[in-house]
Amino acid sequence: MTSASRSLAVLLIVYLLLGLESPLLHQLRVALLAPDVALVAVVWLGLNFPPVAGVITAMAVGFLKDAFVPTVPVGMHAEIFVIVFQLSRLMAGRVLVRGVITLMVTAALVSALASGLYLLLTLLFDRSFTAYALVARLMLPHALVTAPFAPFVFFLLDRVDRAFRRRGSGDMLFGS
Repeated sequence: MTSASRSLAVLLIVYLLLGLESPLLHQLRVALLAPDVALVAVVWLGLNFPPVAGVITAMAVGFLKDAFVPTVPVGMHAEIFVIVFQLSRLMAGRVLVRGVITLMVTAALVSALASGLYLLLTLLFDRSFTAYALVARLMLPHALVTAPFAPFVFFLLDRVDRAFRRRGSGDMLFGS
């Protein structure tokens, strides 16, 4: 599978997960505490994708997430996810993130970091945003809700990637 095909497969999985999650959580009236499956997918990208393809895919996942969260400025999640991707790549060589517990701890820490980045970026770029206290108060619960979904998202993305990957085939757009 070329990097472009792998990227499209990841985007399709994230789209399906967000598409299933969004109406279900609104129906249950717990949308504020939704697990961030897209963020977990970006951590997976950081551990499994080459730099250029990963950055482009992380940005696309961010724009996809922006489409499901209409209250944020366009590009907010794209920027956060590119930063998370780069941090995940740095972490990949130093920490083994494959056991269930380490996946959950990593997802919780990255979720808290992403919430902090969201607060920082809204402070800098969105003058109309006023719910800083709410975001700060929900940072820990959101991280704890996201953590249990990390093993499932990693399993799903690993299976899809393994099913379609062919070694030695590169493409000109993303490089290998």
